[in-house]
Amino acid sequence: MKNLLLLGLAAMLAMGSQAANVKDAVKLTHPMRSQHMTLSERAANANATLVTNKAKKVAVKADAPITEAPAGTEYKDMYVTSESYGMGWGDMYYQKVDGGLGAVVEGDDGCLYIKGPISQAYVWGLGFPYIKCEKTGDNTYVMKTPQCYAIDYGDPYYVQRLKYDETEESYVVDEANTDVTFKWENNVLTQVDDCYFGLTDATGEWYYMADNEVKYEANPDKKVEVPDGATAGDVRMTFNDDAEDLESTDSRMVEVFTSGDKQYMNHVDKYATDLVMEMTVDANGGKTVVSGQYIGVDEDYNSHMYILTGDAKVATQGDYTYFNYDKTQSMTFVKDGNVCKAAYPASIIVNCGRNTLYIGDEFVAPVLEEVADEAMVPADPENLTVTEGTSHDLMKFTIPTVDVDGKELNVNKLSYVVYYNDNVYTFTPELFEGLEEDMTEIPYGFTDSNYDIWHSSSTGKETIYFYDMLYDKVGVQSVYRGGNQENRSNVVYYYRSTSGVNDLNTEVRTVKSEAYYNAAGQRVDANATGFVVKRVVFTDGTTATYKVVK
Repeated sequence: MKNLLLLGLAAMLAMGSQAANVKDAVKLTHPMRSQHMTLSERAANANATLVTNKAKKVAVKADAPITEAPAGTEYKDMYVTSESYGMGWGDMYYQKVDGGLGAVVEGDDGCLYIKGPISQAYVWGLGFPYIKCEKTGDNTYVMKTPQCYAIDYGDPYYVQRLKYDETEESYVVDEANTDVTFKWENNVLTQVDDCYFGLTDATGEWYYMADNEVKYEANPDKKVEVPDGATAGDVRMTFNDDAEDLESTDSRMVEVFTSGDKQYMNHVDKYATDLVMEMTVDANGGKTVVSGQYIGVDEDYNSHMYILTGDAKVATQGDYTYFNYDKTQSMTFVKDGNVCKAAYPASIIVNCGRNTLYIGDEFVAPVLEEVADEAMVPADPENLTVTEGTSHDLMKFTIPTVDVDGKELNVNKLSYVVYYNDNVYTFTPELFEGLEEDMTEIPYGFTDSNYDIWHSSSTGKETIYFYDMLYDKVGVQSVYRGGNQENRSNVVYYYRSTSGVNDLNTEVRTVKSEAYYNAAGQRVDANATGFVVKRVVFTDGTTATYKVVK
């Protein structure tokens, strides 16, 4: 795991944030999604001073977090509400959680296990561990703290019960009362104690994430699904993207499925692109109506996602101008020739939760236009660079979203493959832990859950932490499937400069030193199990790199 939490705090302090002052916490308009920090950024911040009083405290023993569901009955994808604090890029924020994702396990051992109760820890890639609660009475369970929540780059972090410090501007560990009590009745989990419990380091220093008034319950809303037999068509959705300029627009390629008087649109959620929104077409086909609805879960936002509709209005806060909304019961598209238009201020809101505006995506005055499905040859990948390292190489490149003639592609039909020497490379969960299955073709815009393969929406650049380093050259090729045809670009190659890789004569050279690294780039013992990279330096100055799975 990349050390996201430690880096984030270093960046906060470097920016002079007043993060510890809970009275200054700012409520977000848009949700924080799971984030990433590169190894180079981590190195640049490695010497940042984090806290000054750790030496005065006694460290907690670093037990292992419970990362797998214990044996028992698990209630998944529960609807979570809480009052929370979280740590962002350079500031602390307050959030009234509505529609977060969680789970509860009734353990075979008689205990209750709560999945991911620190709601904002997911932002820093700290996973969703299960925190144990011991039964103390009828339907009553106690979370005894501290309990290990995560180990990030070797540093343990703990759930602790908190209280105000003497200034009432920050939280500290409540050493007089370390228990947090919950009720579990009728499959509803409710926090009883009126207190925050949050994340600390091993010395008890608070890491600016905490929750109170926690409640987990089943979501009664049914997710929208595309019915079997629906016909599909490509559509460009254009919408206003700038509250300061109502003439400025952006667009997104979507797919619309038709079944009777219902239509279903995907890609409304830019991260969970398979979630679909339902629309109703009137009998004459002149109008299409969108109403509020549940579309499913987005793990990037750690949230249950809903479609809301509203009337946009321009709002300002300081120097920042943005769209705010008055919620409405529905909004309407009106057919105008080959397009369907919604007039300003009518808007579609992709929202985290069903109650409070907490916006993932927003489409102000959207316009829908059918797009022809054409056979097109994608342009070659660009800007391929590889930074060679000891435990992995860092690949970066750009996949153009146009064809060889500069015409726009439907990015939903665009992907790329990586060539390892002259063969298509297979990305496996064994080396790329953020994958759930083998992948030989990567969809455009794809990011795995561990950020070993990730797409930057701001730069359009693809980044791969490449652990399998026994190659002479690696290449990238774009693939486009349109008009019932598959077309491919040329393969763009990078040639590895490090000597000794794939050298058949390495056995006759004299070994000077050997080193082992895990997937996070940490040096480990030669007896370490799992996936490790072995780096050999020979007396003639050449090197060789081997992957080892023990």
